Amino acid sequence: MSRLHDLYTERALEEPVGLEEFVEEALRRRLGAVTAGELFDFLDEVEGDMLHNIQVKSQELPYYQATQDDAETRVRQQIESLRERVRRAALDGDLKT
Repeated sequence: MSRLHDLYTERALEEPVGLEEFVEEALRRRLGAVTAGELFDFLDEVEGDMLHNIQVKSQELPYYQATQDDAETRVRQQIESLRERVRRAALDGDLKT
């Protein structure tokens, strides 16, 4: 687990925190110095966690099984949107690569 993943998990246990909000905080350096690579690794970890959770839920409940593909697509789109946000920040010089 990465430092950012650990921070995100700790915060989520204390209070609801949106993934987009957390990434924005990281980009604003409110979580300490962070590189684009660290953010990409974090997003990869979170994406894996989210997809795994969807797969587990789809095995447990028929409703989730019927909506699994849509849920997985939404997760991939959300993560890709955040990756694009990180790429833009890196290109703008706001992050080290």
